[in-house]
Amino acid sequence: MNSYYNSDPDHKHQWQLKFNQYHFDIDTEITDTTNRIIRVYCSSDLAKNIYTDLSRNSFFKWFREQFVVTPIEFINRERIKPAKQLVTDSRNSITSVSHQCGFSDVNYFVRLFKKSEGITPGIYQDCLNK
Repeated sequence: MNSYYNSDPDHKHQWQLKFNQYHFDIDTEITDTTNRIIRVYCSSDLAKNIYTDLSRNSFFKWFREQFVVTPIEFINRERIKPAKQLVTDSRNSITSVSHQCGFSDVNYFVRLFKKSEGITPGIYQDCLNK
């Protein structure tokens, strides 16, 4: 990810996996599965691309059948939950809340929040603090 996504020419910011930090609560079984997937992806096994493609398609299909949303939609919905709590504190800026909930693009966060709640986080914050 550093070579593909790192736009910092001085490479001051390095991507790294933190297996103990997730943006939503998960149980041990999901954590173990996530770590196994990451280990396969990070391995030097030449067949990992085949495993990844097959498992990705199966996973997305299964996930949608079980939860009626895609994994990305689920993750974003879970990230909006703490954002609603954080935005109630008027000392928190929308940018700060966005970053605390794992969004690197504030505009994307605002769009998702509005899609979820029907109003922007700024209006939500104003309504709660009146």
